[in-house]
Amino acid sequence: GATMWAMLCVGWLMGVQAVMGERPAEFQCGGATLWNRTCFGNAKGRIDSAKTASATLCCALCSDTHTCASWTWWNGADCNLFRTVHGNTSGDDCVSGAGTPAPPPPPPGPPSPPHGGGWTPPPPAGPACKNCPNIIFSLTDDQDIALGGWDPMTKTQAGLQNDPNGALLSEWRIHTPICSPSRSESVSGRYFHNIKSNLAVPPQKLQPAASGHINASLYENDSFGVHLRAQKGYQVGMFGKSNFNTYEGFDRWFQAAVCGYGGHYEDNESPTFHTNGGPTNYATDFIAEKALEWLKRDNVSGASNGGRPFFIYFAPHCPHTPAI
Repeated sequence: GATMWAMLCVGWLMGVQAVMGERPAEFQCGGATLWNRTCFGNAKGRIDSAKTASATLCCALCSDTHTCASWTWWNGADCNLFRTVHGNTSGDDCVSGAGTPAPPPPPPGPPSPPHGGGWTPPPPAGPACKNCPNIIFSLTDDQDIALGGWDPMTKTQAGLQNDPNGALLSEWRIHTPICSPSRSESVSGRYFHNIKSNLAVPPQKLQPAASGHINASLYENDSFGVHLRAQKGYQVGMFGKSNFNTYEGFDRWFQAAVCGYGGHYEDNESPTFHTNGGPTNYATDFIAEKALEWLKRDNVSGASNGGRPFFIYFAPHCPHTPAI
């Protein structure tokens, strides 16, 4: 249905283009007309839906339908036909077409400005604290019994139960049980109502990754990373899921909103600020490798670190329900 279609395309959102058009005079279904990894999400312009065994058959169905100007084949079986060419969105398992040659892929854009998807290098750190501990803060996602996120974590359960230093919280309270507001509280040290955006609560429309709830300018240059670096000389790295609308105060930044297999990461050491995970890159392992690579650098934990302690914010998406 339309709801499932919207969820599919939004879940793998990489960028949005909008083109309008009508059916070409001679509708073609050649390989050059296939728009790979593209979803057409024009719900109002959809004229039919069907099950087909391939993208080619979906295109042929559109070609045989006089009012069809574009089509999308997704989920390995579903074919949607549209009367216009409109609103294409990237999606890993979508193939689309409009009977004309597919457009060339756009070149990678430059890094975005702060608060819009970019990253600002932090100012020089303060004097190194000589007796401060190194800290690894690990924040898992939906790891609770009520939602079922605890059940798949058998090794973690065994590790905590067999570790005399481990603890299981059987009773706890949280101020704002929404993804981005809760994470933003932890990184800013402020309650949600002190950093919320102008959106009504709850908002009229679902916000992407819930990040639209937060106005990060209200704690600009005031995150915990900024203060750790300035007051104690920490080196601060962020790896995994952030969703707190600020990039300030981090020496290293590698994050994504959805961390399963593959994925699209914001990476402050990439020339384009983006790194794509491969189809076999399981996110928990992938971000752990990135964190370890940074941690093992000579200027972080080696002889040239100037005695600075490190803080790693490690946030895997797992075991987010449904577990990924």
